[in-house]
Amino acid sequence: LEALCRVQLGDVVWQRGKLDAAEAYYKRALAIRERVAPRSVPVAESLINLGNLASDRGKSEEGEAFYKRAYSIFQHLAPGSLDLANSLTSLGYSAAGRGALDEAVDWFQKAWRIVRDQGGLVIGDTNRQEFGRENAFLVTQLVIFQVLLGHVDAALVTLEEGRSQALVQSMADRGITEKVTPREVWRAYEDARSRQAVAFKEAERAAAALSNAEALRISLKEQNADGARYEGDGRGLDRPHAVAAVRRREDDRFQPVEGER
Repeated sequence: LEALCRVQLGDVVWQRGKLDAAEAYYKRALAIRERVAPRSVPVAESLINLGNLASDRGKSEEGEAFYKRAYSIFQHLAPGSLDLANSLTSLGYSAAGRGALDEAVDWFQKAWRIVRDQGGLVIGDTNRQEFGRENAFLVTQLVIFQVLLGHVDAALVTLEEGRSQALVQSMADRGITEKVTPREVWRAYEDARSRQAVAFKEAERAAAALSNAEALRISLKEQNADGARYEGDGRGLDRPHAVAAVRRREDDRFQPVEGER
């Protein structure tokens, strides 16, 4: 929970142009997440944040290093996911920025394969519309780089693959699936999709509650350890004073970082 607060604060100050403060918040969030769950998906998400910020500041090598670390984690924990595809896309842009177009195409092709596979799993016209809009840019970028490299045949293949995805989105935009489906079948489908959405939200809430409980457990464990150190370090603090001191230390964590004021 504390790490998430740091990320959100980093987002806010970044939007205000305070890049140093944003970097400080993101790095604190990363440190917390690495302590709680090293090489986890939240750690990878923090690395992506730092990579995006570094790239925005013109520190392309630093940004690429963050992206590669995130890619390594996503590849291990979430193979075939859109998170992995996004990290691949970031690496593609980084490679293109330093003129390595062959490498950029390789990253973009890997990302496009994942997006295509994920597109086949998207259920519902509304979801297909949103998915198509969010990922249309990837096809465009891949085709451009393939043409620049003279890989015309590969570019045509990618273009046709993109058109097939666009056709599915166009059908969703026009509601064609609903129009050609028997009414009773469509109602059953809509009812099942509604139950799926409810179940998904419940699963999300359960996962969030589990994550918060684990973070609280670790925080309490640290506080108990700190309290024991206060009692045994010879300064004569009793338990209430030790806990109060720990709480003051926790409060200090949320003080604005230098550069935000």
